[in-house]
Amino acid sequence: LRGPSVVFVGWFGPRGLASILFVLLVVESGALATGPLLESVVVLTVTMSIVLHGASAYAGATRYGAYVAAQDMEAERMPVDEMAVRIRHRG
Repeated sequence: LRGPSVVFVGWFGPRGLASILFVLLVVESGALATGPLLESVVVLTVTMSIVLHGASAYAGATRYGAYVAAQDMEAERMPVDEMAVRIRHRG
C-alpha cells in the first residue's frame, strides 16, 4: 500500500476492544497493584479514541477518497465480493 493508504488504515483500523481485553487479563491475573488506575487509563484512552476517530471519520474518508480518485490505484478500486452468508442446514 502507498503511504496515504497506510496512514488511513492505521488511523481508522480496528482498535479499542483489544485494549479492553488486555487490561482485563492483566487486572484479573492480579499481576499489578495498580489495577484500578490501569483500568481508568484504558477507559479514558478508548473513550478519547472513539471521540477523535468519530469526529475525523467524515473528513478522513472524504480526503482519502479524493486521493484514491486522483491516483492510478488499481488495488483500491477493485470490487469487493459479497461476504459469505451463514446458511442454516436442516438436519
